[in-house]
Amino acid sequence: MKLMINMSPIIIIFLYFMYSIYASPKLKNFVSLIFLQGFSMLFDFAEWLKLVTRVCVVLSHFLGRMCVVAIFVISVIALTNEISIVFGYEIFSKSDQIAKIISLIEEKKLPWIAATAIIAATVALGHFRTLDLAIEKYQEEQKEKLEIKIKKLKSILK
Repeated sequence: MKLMINMSPIIIIFLYFMYSIYASPKLKNFVSLIFLQGFSMLFDFAEWLKLVTRVCVVLSHFLGRMCVVAIFVISVIALTNEISIVFGYEIFSKSDQIAKIISLIEEKKLPWIAATAIIAATVALGHFRTLDLAIEKYQEEQKEKLEIKIKKLKSILK
């Protein structure tokens, strides 16, 4: 069995030394310009992809918050209506729109499910705050990493 050596790194190093010794300054500038354009296009695509991902995350986060708030409001209205009926008052029964909203929950014959939904909604709102803090921490870490990479690239290019 013969020992095989991969010659590609040696060839690349040889070509680099030949290029650095014999290439004209115009060719060197042209090649560096091509590499810089290629890397900038790669970084621009990565930034665009990051922006699209960020927009999708923000939109879904916003829609999730709005759904949780809507569940919370409907549950509070239904629970308030049930409690007011127990005491002989009909607060929301006079309004047709609110009565339709309340009927969404009361048609199931389980009006006290509203109390459970209120608790679940408040827990979800608390978790959203925790998620906000985690997102801010992640963004700061990514920003620091990117700044370090930019400093390294600037030092290499100089």
